[in-house]
Order: sequence, then structure tokens, then C-alpha cells
Amino acid sequence: MEPAPASNNCRNAVAMASPLNGSKSKPVSPARTRSGTPPTRAAATGTPAAIVATLNKTAIEAMHDPLVKEKLASQGATLWFTGLSGSGKSSVAMEIERRLVASGRPAYVLDGLLDEVRTRAAQAKSINGPFIFRLFPEENGGWFWYGNINPTQMIALWRYTHDRLIADGVTNALWMYNINAGVGNYAAYYPGAAYADLVSWDSYPVNTGDTPLYNALLATGKPILVAETGASPNASSIPPYSFDNATILATIKASFPKVIAAVVWCQNLALSQQQGDEAFMTDPAVITLADLPASL
Repeated sequence: MEPAPASNNCRNAVAMASPLNGSKSKPVSPARTRSGTPPTRAAATGTPAAIVATLNKTAIEAMHDPLVKEKLASQGATLWFTGLSGSGKSSVAMEIERRLVASGRPAYVLDGLLDEVRTRAAQAKSINGPFIFRLFPEENGGWFWYGNINPTQMIALWRYTHDRLIADGVTNALWMYNINAGVGNYAAYYPGAAYADLVSWDSYPVNTGDTPLYNALLATGKPILVAETGASPNASSIPPYSFDNATILATIKASFPKVIAAVVWCQNLALSQQQGDEAFMTDPAVITLADLPASL
């Protein structure tokens, strides 16, 4: 589900015990030690040529240049175009990438959006503790620019972003792999154990049909979260107090016992806007602020 505008009702993160067996034990953060320098790894096989996407209005013309076409046909190349912000650079870059891949030429886009990710994540270095970084939400879906693309390309992009940010000093991030229910390819985009601390899925609402997805995440051996849930992906279609959010928690406890946390979405889907909020928050599996040590 595409993130909605920020509102007070969007703050519905609920941490739960692990596993959800009714005990109020504090969740344990994934054990991991990082240095400021990314680890040395063997180069991936079939590493694609990079198309760096800051494109200007002449990008399409450049792709028809005989010299460019000759180079792309005979050897790897990096194309670097520059232009004004908001001029459609990313859209053109993605189309170029799609056509190159379709013609059998390995390619991936390194977009200027990574600079934005780097800028925002760098701000988190001032946080006194870890934060969850849901990089590329719902990447098995087709509604975001990075969604449902070639898995080899997507994994390469994830790993590049991961190593770049760690090298830049962002060592307090917990990297969360996230996929969407009902789409398939649940494990295809998983970047590997060294590149993810948490795994998660989005489902509206969580239901027993999510079992294949849950099993795919369970196989990673990582802590599992429900990163988004609620009555429906279309919040505006759900009248206030027409759905019982406590049924979501009951389903998670009964069918997905290894889930350690869930986030109920905002707007009309929020805990405060539907039924079951008291039952949800007073359930023995749910950890509230009152359960946390005062030192935190």
C-alpha cells in the first residue's frame, strides 16, 4: 500500500512479544556487528552495466546516436545524463533499462533517488539507538518504480544501497525486507542474510491465505513483522467503527506465531478509528509503553 499523508492516526506501530504466545517478554534485536567499512565480497556473477539516471531532455535522442548504439551492442557501458529536477529523468531511465533488458542486455539504473535515501538515512545517525529501515517497500508488487523488476537487478540495487549507506556511517539501521501479499515472488527479491536484519509483509487484512508468504519469510531465519495491515488497502472505503481490528491480532497469534510485531495502518484503518482497540492493546501478547523499562 502506498504510504498515506502523515497524520496523527498513522502512529500505530505495535510491538509484540516473540513469539506471540501470551508472554510479555521484551523482543530481542537481531544480533549483528557492523564496522564502518562494508565487508569485502566476491563480485556477483553477471554484474550488469550501470545506467546512471540523471537524464535531460536529449536522453531519447542520445539513445539513437549510432555511436551509443554501437557501444551498447558490443561492450558494457555507463550512460550518465544530467538535467533539471522534475524533468522526467527517472521515468526515461526506467524505460531505457526496460528496453535494454528486453533486448538481452544486462542493465540496471542507479537513480538520483539514492542520494535522497542517503540524505534521509544519514539523519538517523544522530538517533541514540537502532531504527528500522524498510528499504524498497513491497518490492514484489508493480506499483512502485522499483517493483517487480528483474530479481538479479533488484538484489544488486539493494546490496549497493546497503553497502553505500554503511560506508557513509549509517550503522544503526535494522534493514527490513518487505513484500506484499497476494502477488507472488515472495523470496525472489530477498537480498541475502548479510543484507537484511528483519523480514516483513503487508496484507489487508492479515489472513490465512498469507501462509505461503509467511513460510517463505520463515525460511530466512530472520525475525518477522507485519509491516502494514488493516481492514482494506483502500482506507477511504472503510467506514469508521465498521471493522474489528482485534481480529487481526487473533489471526496473527493463531496462524503466524513467529511474528514479533505488527503495524496497523492509519486514517480510517487506525486502531482509534475502528472497533477492537481496547482488546488489541490489552492483549497479553502486546507490549505497551507501560511494559518497557523506565530507562528506555
